[in-house]
Amino acid sequence: MDILIADSGSTKTEWLLDGGADAAEGCAPYVFRTSGLNPSLMADAEIVSVLRNELVPFLRGRHTDRVVFFGAGCTPSQSLRMATLLRAVLAAATVEVMSDLEGAALALCGDREGVVAILGTGSGSALYDGRRFVQHTPSLGYILGDEGSGAVLGRNFISDLYKGMFPTQVATRALPMLGDDMTGIIENVYRRPRANRYLASFTHVVRELEDEPSVRDFLVRNFEAFFRRNILPYGRTELPVHFVGSIAAVFESRLREAAAECGCRVGDIVQSPLQRMAEHLRGRGRQ
Repeated sequence: MDILIADSGSTKTEWLLDGGADAAEGCAPYVFRTSGLNPSLMADAEIVSVLRNELVPFLRGRHTDRVVFFGAGCTPSQSLRMATLLRAVLAAATVEVMSDLEGAALALCGDREGVVAILGTGSGSALYDGRRFVQHTPSLGYILGDEGSGAVLGRNFISDLYKGMFPTQVATRALPMLGDDMTGIIENVYRRPRANRYLASFTHVVRELEDEPSVRDFLVRNFEAFFRRNILPYGRTELPVHFVGSIAAVFESRLREAAAECGCRVGDIVQSPLQRMAEHLRGRGRQ
C-alpha cells in the first residue's frame, strides 16, 4: 500500500512516497519537493495547479492509497478544504490533513512531553503533553506575529538597513546582494502576491553577513522576541524546545544564544522532519 506523506510550508512542500511492503523488499522511499501549499494563503485554483502540475508528475503514475499531509495554515476548517482538494486530484482512499505543528510534535516528541516550534518562512509553537497540544500561541502571520521567522527576519532586516540601523560597512556589503532597489522591494511587498516568501528570501543576505557583530546582534534580538512572545507564556522553561525549519537550522548558534538569554533550553533542531514523521507513522502501525 502506497502512502504519501507531506511536510508543507509556505515556500516549499517536501513529499515522501513510501511503498509499504515494497519498501521492505528494498524499494527505498521516494522523496521529492514541490512549491509550498498553505491553504490559508492560497486559493483552490493555486493549490490544484501545484498538485496537478508539480506533484502528479513526480508520482510517475503510482496510485496513492493514503495521503498524510502536515501543513502550514492547516487550521481545522482549512484542513477539511485541503483534504477535499487532495482527494479530488489524487483519488486516494484515505486523506488526513493536520497542521505543521502536529507533524513537528510527531517527529520531535513522539509520546514525550515538550515544546515544539517551527522557524521557517513562518513560525509557530505549541506545548505538547505526549499525546496532544495543551497550549498554543497563535502565530498571527508575518504582519502581526511570526517572530523569528524567515519572513519577519527579512522584513526587519530590510527595514533596519534602509533606516540606517546598521553600520556603514554592513550596508555597503548588503545592498548589492538584495537583488532589488527600494522601489522594487516596495513593489514586491505591497503590490505582488506572496510577500512572505519574498521577504524570507532576504535571509540569505543575513546569512552572508552573519560575521558582522551587528548582524549577529540583530539575529539574537529577533530570536529573543520569538522566545519572549511565544515560548515564555507557557511557563514551562524546564521543558526543551524542539525546532524544525530552515531558519532554526541555519541560524542554530544565534537561536541557542537567544534561548539562553531568555532562560530557555533548546532540544533537537531538525531542518526537515519528513523522515522522522514517516518513521513514527510506521512505528505506530498507522499504515
